[in-house]
Amino acid sequence: MNITALVISIFGFSIIYGGILMARRVEGKLAAAALRLGAMLVGFLSIPIIHMLLNSPVQSTSESGKYFLFIAILGFVADRVFVKKASA
Repeated sequence: MNITALVISIFGFSIIYGGILMARRVEGKLAAAALRLGAMLVGFLSIPIIHMLLNSPVQSTSESGKYFLFIAILGFVADRVFVKKASA
C-alpha cells in the first residue's frame, strides 16, 4: 500500500465532497450545479497535479486513481445511507 497515493486520493475526494456539501446549502440550482462541477473538476485534477509536483512515479499515480475510485464509491454510498437516515 502506497501511503502517499492514499493521502493524495483522500485529499482529492475531500475537495469533491466538500464542494457537494457546500452546494447543498446554496439556494440557486444553477449556482449549486456550478459549485458541484467546479469542485469535481478541482478534486479530480488535484490528484495528478500533486503527483506531478511531488515528482512521483507513474505507478504511484495509478494506485492513487484506484484508491480514489474505492474511496469515492464508499463515501457516496455512506453519504446516501446516513443522509437518508438523518433526513427521515
